[in-house]
Amino acid sequence: MGTKEIIQEKLERLKQSLLTKALSDGKISSEERMILNAINYDIDNLLDTLDEAFEDGIITSDEKTDLVHLVQRISNDAETTASFDEYISKDEQSLIIRLKRTLVDVQKTIEEL
Repeated sequence: MGTKEIIQEKLERLKQSLLTKALSDGKISSEERMILNAINYDIDNLLDTLDEAFEDGIITSDEKTDLVHLVQRISNDAETTASFDEYISKDEQSLIIRLKRTLVDVQKTIEEL
């Protein structure tokens, strides 16, 4: 399995893990749903950009920078969405912590390209 596939797998597992975490109390609040939707949108955007970067088999420094910025955007967007109502619940904070832990690993993998 190549680097691209490893990153893709980590991101897909992250999406599933966050959904499972959100459902752990038996329900997904509207705020959790908004956060998950924002994360999924940004992850899909990152995956598309990853595909484009690997298309020619060469990852340029600009492509690497773009990928790192997209990883950081996922985290920032999740926090912005969570604080939209000016309150971040324990459940929302738990999602964000889990998200950030995985994104740190994904970012390191990208930086090593």
